[in-house]
Amino acid sequence: MSIQDRQGNYQKYNDDGSTPVVVVGSLANLVSAGIDVGATATLLTAGLADRMQLVLYPPTLGLIYFGTTDTDLATNGLPLNAGDPPAIFDFAVVGGFPVYAVNDGTIRNVRVGESK
Repeated sequence: MSIQDRQGNYQKYNDDGSTPVVVVGSLANLVSAGIDVGATATLLTAGLADRMQLVLYPPTLGLIYFGTTDTDLATNGLPLNAGDPPAIFDFAVVGGFPVYAVNDGTIRNVRVGESK
């Protein structure tokens, strides 16, 4: 099943409404972590130094703002609301680039998955 998002792109969903996740590489190289996102920029990583993919799951409530710099994310970051599909980053270089997040005024827990 696919649903058109706000930008006119079609997003794929499983029949039960969950979002499928494509893991690049072996599941043996998959790590994940829950991360509390606060008012100051938090680096989003599960600890895999040579990651080739990062999957950022939204908080269960509220929203976070994420981006590739730790400065002024609340103004310049991209929003990820509770209920949104995960943000998936496929990196062309080993290790990718840093991704940071800030919250909407309340500490939010997000899940990050990384694979190589």
